[in-house]
Amino acid sequence: MKPPKKGHFQTGVYRGALLDFRPYAAHVDKVAGNDSPSLWDMNHPFIVQNRHCYTTIGKGMMKAGGRTIDLSEIKLEIGRVERNADGTLVRYVPKRIESGGFVFTLDSQLKIRPDGSFQTTRRILNPSERGRKIDFCEYLRGTWSAHDLSQGFAGLVLNAVSSGGQAQLLVCAHRGRVLRLDGAEACSVGFPKEQFLLEIRSPGGGCVATVREGTLFQTFYELSLEKTVKLDDEAEFSVDWRIRKIPIAVPETDSPLTVLGCDAPPRFKTEWGPSENPLRCPWCLGDERETHLLEENGLYRCVCCSFSGTLDDVKREYQILRSRYDVGRQNK
Repeated sequence: MKPPKKGHFQTGVYRGALLDFRPYAAHVDKVAGNDSPSLWDMNHPFIVQNRHCYTTIGKGMMKAGGRTIDLSEIKLEIGRVERNADGTLVRYVPKRIESGGFVFTLDSQLKIRPDGSFQTTRRILNPSERGRKIDFCEYLRGTWSAHDLSQGFAGLVLNAVSSGGQAQLLVCAHRGRVLRLDGAEACSVGFPKEQFLLEIRSPGGGCVATVREGTLFQTFYELSLEKTVKLDDEAEFSVDWRIRKIPIAVPETDSPLTVLGCDAPPRFKTEWGPSENPLRCPWCLGDERETHLLEENGLYRCVCCSFSGTLDDVKREYQILRSRYDVGRQNK
């Protein structure tokens, strides 16, 4: 790529003395990513990607009573475990939940099959109001870091599959694109370097599948299946999660900048997040990890470390963290 002529400035391509190879900002049709020759050690994208590690997460969510319920923030107790030739079935103790004046019982179970795949099932029982619609979502965010896949994400194949088996796809290129498909049954990500497929599938179909690639500064991909169910006496949403070792070929038909059916990137986050408890753990934050605290009866706890305390304790730890960084800046 030639530099601009003297006296010219190209917005999004040159910023000061730095060449900006972020394709979603500059729209430069060039190979980019943490494993590409376009980046070099210790430039800003390198530091962000190698020092700020994201976490791979999979979780269920629901929308009821006008708010999002993050099921990873609800403490469930194991009721009983059943083992047979079909695998292991974990039944959790039903949980009574109140959401915006709407009350219901959440019945959850997890079935682990002999081949390593598993099925999550969420049931809504004994609702306080019939005829209401409730939204289910199963969500996966996969990440690249030194702790997960050692390869970059460029070339990953993200798929959204309709109930009839027709697939729409995009090939990951760190451009922050989103593909959304109505009437879907599955979504998946194929890893061509490792030759395996990770798939989320709802046997009943009729879902909305969303797949999203990250940007150069957000080295992760996202998969989600959403379904809206009218609540009579009860409602159910089951999803199969499986990994298959199959050949993965990278198609050459994907556009480098646009995808048919592309939606605005913030849509999923706008509709499904954040949760009711977006406070970050101060101890994890001090170790350059970003973990949301879970709140129960006024007590906040972290699922990654041993932190536990009230809201005042959280604010006090934040102040200690700020003071530590202020001292570090003064000593430079």
